[in-house]
Amino acid sequence: MGSNSIGWVRIGHQLEDLFRRLKQYIQTESFSNEEMIEGFMKIDYLQNQKHKPRKPWWDDKVEKQVRSHYYQQMLANPSIMGQAFEAEQLAEKELYKHTVLEILPFDYMYYKQTGQMNEKPSVLLAYYDQKANNTKLYSAPVEAFGLPVVS
Repeated sequence: MGSNSIGWVRIGHQLEDLFRRLKQYIQTESFSNEEMIEGFMKIDYLQNQKHKPRKPWWDDKVEKQVRSHYYQQMLANPSIMGQAFEAEQLAEKELYKHTVLEILPFDYMYYKQTGQMNEKPSVLLAYYDQKANNTKLYSAPVEAFGLPVVS
């Protein structure tokens, strides 16, 4: 199958297009750890943005009420996300306006500290700090949070 038959030649100039193509490629190759690869792609994409992306390249699987549930717990108990996050002292408005929340299929902080994979889901929060003009990533295992109330 030539590269042209799946439209590789017509790739756009947006970063989102590149990531969508990478995802398509990963799906066609049938990797056993597709979810893990996609998790690292999300981290790479989010940490290299200067501003909160309007429309990420992946389908948003975190429902609004679940995302809100995590945000409320971060506001009530910022230490869940670590000392550096706690020091940010983000107000509710900033949290909703300048962050992206994503659930990863592995424990990101454990990976960062040890280089080892631990297949326990974690919450990733990318904070687009407008004053410092940089992006900060925070993470905590999903199990550190109380369970969402699903109606």
